[in-house]
Amino acid sequence: MTEVPPQDAVPPARRAKPYIYTDADIEALLAAALSPANALRRWTYHCLFGLIVLKKSMF
Repeated sequence: MTEVPPQDAVPPARRAKPYIYTDADIEALLAAALSPANALRRWTYHCLFGLIVLKKSMF
């Protein structure tokens, strides 16, 4: 037999308010991604953040 718990058994989940990045914020993030000393890590982060921005702008 299956029993359904009461609605107040688990508190509702809290979600953080989303933050919309401006173009200046994105440019600053991409510039900061190029600052690590390791060249591979630097370009990996730059490309990763760039792709995330591109993906988000498609929707």
